[in-house]
Amino acid sequence: MFSLQALIHKYLLLFLFISFCFCQNYPQYRPIGSFNVKLPGFLNFGVFNPQQEKANKSSLIITSFSGVPLTKDHIYLINDIGNYYDNINGIKPETITNKIVWPNEGLAVDYTYFNQSLISVGKLL
Repeated sequence: MFSLQALIHKYLLLFLFISFCFCQNYPQYRPIGSFNVKLPGFLNFGVFNPQQEKANKSSLIITSFSGVPLTKDHIYLINDIGNYYDNINGIKPETITNKIVWPNEGLAVDYTYFNQSLISVGKLL
């Protein structure tokens, strides 16, 4: 006689097999391009001023770190990332700084706080 656990196992395996067979017909991953950033860590979309927000023009903030203790790493910015949808390979990230030790997540600071475009960066240490 089968136990309930064994029966559940068999149905689960059958479900996984059927799911795998059906998923083979769905579109496959297709790369649309790439650009180089050395040791990317965190990605974030940001809007730096009210004009960008109204125009729905987000920027991409990228922090990178090597993992080596006390090493200075990079923060990159790609303004209006939506302009590059047709040419991902044409992206040239702008280096904002290379003087922060282990930068973590970079965030766009709300323009209304300081009336200027700023990036806030957390640090691991």
